[in-house]
Amino acid sequence: MEKVGMRTILIGREFGFPKCAILNSRQSKTPVSRDKWVENTVRAVDFARSSNLVVLSSTGINTYELILGYASETGAIQTIVLPLFKNQDPQQIADSIIRDFRCNPDKISFLFFETDLDKKFHKRVWQTRDKFIRDLADILFPVSIREGGFMDKICSDKRNTDLRFKTEYCKGVWQPPRPLSAENINPALKSLKWNYLTHLTRTFYNAYPDETPAGYYISIVNCRNGYSHSAFNTLIHILEKGTISAASTEIRGKFDIISFTSKHPSEFPEIIRWRNRKVNYTYEPYGIAIEHDIIEETGARKVIYGDDTVYENLSDNDKPFFQFHGRDLRWTDEDEWRINGDLDLKPIPPEKIIIIVRDKNEANIIRERFPKLRVISIT
Repeated sequence: MEKVGMRTILIGREFGFPKCAILNSRQSKTPVSRDKWVENTVRAVDFARSSNLVVLSSTGINTYELILGYASETGAIQTIVLPLFKNQDPQQIADSIIRDFRCNPDKISFLFFETDLDKKFHKRVWQTRDKFIRDLADILFPVSIREGGFMDKICSDKRNTDLRFKTEYCKGVWQPPRPLSAENINPALKSLKWNYLTHLTRTFYNAYPDETPAGYYISIVNCRNGYSHSAFNTLIHILEKGTISAASTEIRGKFDIISFTSKHPSEFPEIIRWRNRKVNYTYEPYGIAIEHDIIEETGARKVIYGDDTVYENLSDNDKPFFQFHGRDLRWTDEDEWRINGDLDLKPIPPEKIIIIVRDKNEANIIRERFPKLRVISIT
């Protein structure tokens, strides 16, 4: 530890085995099992486990968290290297990671290095963390390293670098489908009578509300159908579970709600927008439509659009149903409805539900797996 010149805190024990670092440059937000960096990272963890090497890893970015999740699942020994920000309790952080990544407490330790920064500036210490991991490692396994990038620089002057898992740095295999345009819509769809509220899904870049981070990363390794948390696979996840899970993401007041739209499917292109800041779509053309009357019986209410003043004047019962109207009233176009809490789909008669997917091939997949449900495709 002296060689990195930082005050450190160890939770757990020193394992007494050589340490290895499995290093990747920043990768796609939608990794798939066929990505070479995923394949070779998994191989490197397997090698470390069979060779009694301690795997050094961290959190906060998918290249490290994939290692953490897969190593925990397969029983590799790990030391997790983390910054300790102001006013943080290292034991609470360690306990949270052990729970979220289903770690065996006997096979994991935590090494914190102290920083004077607040946690909101966490990205500022990423390079410090990566150098620390490099200096702690007895062996480096570079996997997918961008030429000229930071990882390339810190690997170049390190001895004991093993290149057996090295692969080319390249763009991820899976990319989200391009958005629909009005010209793509199936003409027959426009004549469909519509008295439904639709919960639209989108691609997730992390665990579902009802899933642990460990489950998320293991699903990436095991999935053979594109990205495990694509909008289409998210729809399948909901149908298999039989529940739409509420979430508080992007909801003022952090209320756990489920969002629906009363829009006709032919109008979905109007509300599917790309958001540069969040690097995702507002929605994608996949959803579960439920007859309007059925949803209203569960307590669904139309959203109250407005500004900050409107929100502050709402009662506590009304605040979960508030949505900022946005610039030029753009969010009012979504015709949003909401319910509080999870929605159990199992008591709802199948004939009251329509499953919406993007294309006919996906519709056939849903029909085969869920034969009782009616399915329509947008294109």
